[in-house]
Amino acid sequence: MIDNLKFKNKESGFSLMEMIVAIGVFLIIFSIIIGIFISASRVQRKTLGLISIINDSRFVFERMGKEMRTGKTFQFPTGALNGSNKICFTNDKGIQVVYQLNATSIARYEGVCDSVLPANSKITSQNVEITYLKFYLSGETAPPDTNQPRITITAGLKSSGIPATESSTINIEKTISPIPLNA
Repeated sequence: MIDNLKFKNKESGFSLMEMIVAIGVFLIIFSIIIGIFISASRVQRKTLGLISIINDSRFVFERMGKEMRTGKTFQFPTGALNGSNKICFTNDKGIQVVYQLNATSIARYEGVCDSVLPANSKITSQNVEITYLKFYLSGETAPPDTNQPRITITAGLKSSGIPATESSTINIEKTISPIPLNA
């Protein structure tokens, strides 16, 4: 009967090698999860930058388009060629309006075409940087031109305030035909 009471020495638990393998597998899975999280965070910031660019460009181009659609006597500054970064015209209220590239933003002001850009005239948000802005004018020459005037605007927009690897860039082109026909 005493022989039945012997304690059997079972080796239970993990060996050192099993523990190292388990920790290694855990670290690999943890690293993959952290990498996925960081990647998703970058994609989200890039997407938010793109949304900001699209919203700002839609606002700015719609504003310029509405004013140009009812405008007349489109011109560039003295000595500027087609493809200038500045355009002048008279709006429907008879006021001379100027749109131009001001460093990294689009500016709008009222005044003479060749006048100096006043302070606080930018119409783009601080989250968007304008990389280029060009205005092309066709059909606005002296008679006998019978073509409808057209203004084509091309611009490059980039999100600002975030790292370059997460920045979004878009190129936009819009063509506007003013409502008043050449007389």
